[in-house]
Amino acid sequence: MATELNKIQNFIDGQFIAPAGGKYLDNIEPATGQPYSQVPDSDSRDVELAVAAAEKAFVNWSRTSATDRSRILLRIADLIERYLEKLARAESIDTGKPLSLARGLDIPRAASNFRFFATAILHTESEAHITDGVAFNYTLRQPRGLDLATKSTLRANGRSHWAEGGVTWTAWCRQLPQGELFHHVGCGLTGPLIQHA
Repeated sequence: MATELNKIQNFIDGQFIAPAGGKYLDNIEPATGQPYSQVPDSDSRDVELAVAAAEKAFVNWSRTSATDRSRILLRIADLIERYLEKLARAESIDTGKPLSLARGLDIPRAASNFRFFATAILHTESEAHITDGVAFNYTLRQPRGLDLATKSTLRANGRSHWAEGGVTWTAWCRQLPQGELFHHVGCGLTGPLIQHA
């Protein structure tokens, strides 16, 4: 008797939801060649939902202080380190890479990246230039796109081979304001995503 495969959901607007089209793709474990879960076959409707949620969340998130954004990113880094073994195993299954590589490099690097950006946002710089005594030019840094550290929203466009680890990581990001992070998987998403770039 075959066991039913775990169906991984999209994470949009703070919730795990099924893909709008209801379709799923088999997620193949490279080491065995066998499916071990199913991932959403997301389409442009899922992208539209995610973009709408991100735009809604952007209003409040872009007003969040650098200190608070830093604290949230550091908390995510802490969670990555706390659950290193679980994430390393998921990464190994998802990608087929040796567990020792995921455990010793990939997952620690993910935590390090969050820590880097969490502290970098506390030390921003600006530039100003005087032009021939008639103009004062300056650089104004404002939120623009998909980047949590710089007051924008984040898209985790899940590769089907990062499904298990991606969902684990995404679940922890529920501490972000609703809509700040969306994670979806699917074929043919490049066009709909580029429209919102």
